[in-house]
Amino acid sequence: MSRALAVIVLFAAVHVTTAGELTSKDMIIAWTFGVAHKNYSYYTFKSDHRYTGEHGDMFLRGTWRTFDHGRRLEMISGGGVPRNQLTVPPSREVIIIESFERDTLRVTLADGKKDVWKKMPRWKGSPKY
Repeated sequence: MSRALAVIVLFAAVHVTTAGELTSKDMIIAWTFGVAHKNYSYYTFKSDHRYTGEHGDMFLRGTWRTFDHGRRLEMISGGGVPRNQLTVPPSREVIIIESFERDTLRVTLADGKKDVWKKMPRWKGSPKY
């Protein structure tokens, strides 16, 4: 019985990717933020380390990078452009990556709130990342 349990634990451990294995390449896609709180935002992380996003009535853009062996994500906003065209000052946010599993990131935001991010599926004609 203990041998069967060991095999199950081994497969479970292989199935879940730790935050230390998150690479910049894993981030390059569109993500839905705010899944845990039903306060959705949509961000697209590109291979040139730029991102664009939409949160409420704001269109955001900036740069990003992973560091600390994939355990942290830094997003530097180039400032937002709200639909009413007032500018928003740039900001820097460091997000802690708690875990990464295929299409889901569990994170702690800069303000201490926990969140879940989901990869958005690609579709024909979707933008290049």
